[in-house]
Amino acid sequence: MGGGKVYVGENKTRIWNLMMALLVVAFIPSTNQLRPPVLSRCYDRNKNPQECNPEFENIAHKKRVVVTETCGVDGRDPFCKLVEENGVVSRVCDVCERTGRRSHPARYLTDINDIGNLTYWQSKTFQPGEDSDREVELTISFGKEYELSYLYMEFASPRPAAMVIYKSMNHGKTWVPYQHYAKNCRRRFNMAFRTEVNRTNEQEVLCSENFSEVYPYSRGIIVFNPRDGRPSDEDFDNSYILQEWVTATDVKIVLSGLNDIPRNPSAVARIASREGRSALPGGGRRRMTSSGAWGIPRMTRGGRAVATRASTTALYHAGTRVSGATEVVATNSGTTPTTYSFGSSSYYAINDISIGGICKCNGHAERCLMKKGKMVCDCKHKTTGPNCDMCKAFHMDRPPQRATKTDANECIACNCNMHAKRCRFNHDLFEKSGRISGGVCVKCRHNTDGRYCHFCKAGYYRNNKTKSISDKRTCKLCDCNRVGSLGKHCDRDTGQCVCKEHVTRRKCNFCAKGYKQTGSIVAPCARIPVASTPPKGNPSCPRRCSSARGVRVSLGKFCRMGYAVVVQVTGKLTLRRKTRFTLQLHKTYKRGVVRFRKKERVDVEVRDRIVHCLCPKLQVKKTYLLIGKYNRSGGEPRLAIDKGTIVMEWKNKYKRRLRSLQRRARRRKC
Repeated sequence: MGGGKVYVGENKTRIWNLMMALLVVAFIPSTNQLRPPVLSRCYDRNKNPQECNPEFENIAHKKRVVVTETCGVDGRDPFCKLVEENGVVSRVCDVCERTGRRSHPARYLTDINDIGNLTYWQSKTFQPGEDSDREVELTISFGKEYELSYLYMEFASPRPAAMVIYKSMNHGKTWVPYQHYAKNCRRRFNMAFRTEVNRTNEQEVLCSENFSEVYPYSRGIIVFNPRDGRPSDEDFDNSYILQEWVTATDVKIVLSGLNDIPRNPSAVARIASREGRSALPGGGRRRMTSSGAWGIPRMTRGGRAVATRASTTALYHAGTRVSGATEVVATNSGTTPTTYSFGSSSYYAINDISIGGICKCNGHAERCLMKKGKMVCDCKHKTTGPNCDMCKAFHMDRPPQRATKTDANECIACNCNMHAKRCRFNHDLFEKSGRISGGVCVKCRHNTDGRYCHFCKAGYYRNNKTKSISDKRTCKLCDCNRVGSLGKHCDRDTGQCVCKEHVTRRKCNFCAKGYKQTGSIVAPCARIPVASTPPKGNPSCPRRCSSARGVRVSLGKFCRMGYAVVVQVTGKLTLRRKTRFTLQLHKTYKRGVVRFRKKERVDVEVRDRIVHCLCPKLQVKKTYLLIGKYNRSGGEPRLAIDKGTIVMEWKNKYKRRLRSLQRRARRRKC
């Protein structure tokens, strides 16, 4: 039993230690939590927009190059190349094949080269008598617009005597010349040799006589900088012409002329001495071999030169130095010798093509990425499009502009007062505003209209009860009477409909004073006819005065009236055609829109015609119940007594009836 207890205790200790370890691990922050957030280069630390561009890159790297010809594709293609070692010029001959170590496909143009493994592309060998101006084209497609900084080519053969660089800005649909190279620009292209242009024509195509000499026989370079010699180079961010000049989607290189390479070794040596003296060891003097030739050993068998295996040269392939003979037998141990016709060094061979530049995003993106099989910019600053050259749907208050070091030119949202989701840019309005705002709202909602959705559309008027124009209920329906109005439209500010003749009110739904409704759509209101003979009797009062017993106040009448108060007449003053009564309020049973204070004195002016017809007559120091409507003609509503006012001498028994009407009115909410 003792041993069992010890075992249980040890087990509990292990479980406890395991639980503590799990708790410690749970509270250790993850790697993602410790890693600081990555800030976009398109915004500064205060999250203000700033210019940003993708990283500079070799655009041509691993890109597919389309060439018009390649050696070895149609069968073995013999060739010879000139190699200079330690001041000795030798002719090294070999065979180009379709595949294997002796192949020179186009993919070698854009692969990674190092000194120990210089792969290269090679064209077909130009045979004696063949046109040396036969053009060979090399085309590189980027898949998107790029801004080019340089084009670099390193040759494995002598550089061409003539070459043209073309560019396309529409993915190869059309091509324009970019740069010419020739030994003699005037003779070859009828162009002057120039390295600079003037400001009036910054997209002028130039011709250069640099980089066209036959020497060096290999590793010669051609470098083209499209911004070189352009006046706006120092102000590139603000030069749209120069920005377009360096933009391309494709580049085509046309090799259009071979340099003449003589078969005579002494002539080859003289060319090397003349064109590359400064690069030669020993002060530019080449040494002769003991045989008197320029380092070209003679190996013959049966009167023919024999190509045997030699050590690998610096240009990847094995070859054999031979004389200027035209027949060479290539032998391998255990195989039958094969005879080739060597001696021609006329071909193009290129080690590497590099094109430096950046993905064109107009300063609004820090990277380009693949979307739906196409390379596009990852746009910021409210921009969109493959090159960030457009503003987003609701950010078109000014035209899209390239970001600069001083201004990110972020797209600005349109001012549509919260009533639209899209807008468009109008250049004329932008210019008229002093180049400040050119946005026009599209498809205004909530019954609004206008450039900024800032007024109500036809058939609606501004609701003055709303706080701002951005309220979705800012516009109310005109609701014009279809019989009394001339249409559905009304004044956008007041809501007043356009009424027909003798029709009044905002909605045109009442006849004017002295007119009655006719039922006609054309003339809905007509004048009330006036009797030609005076009426019999006294027309001053339309009704006879009766006792209060005949007056009954219904709930409907109580609801229609504006006030119901108990007052005492404390004063009476006769004016011209009016009588002013001073009333002291004792009790309010319905006040409507006016708040009364107890014992408040109110002056009410009543026309004499109404005073004569009042029943009962208002007398000083007597108390009355008044039920009537307010006079709203002066702006603020005032207590009024007119022909529709109910006047009754006050009796306490009316309290019960009036309280009942109050309760029923509250329930009915009249």
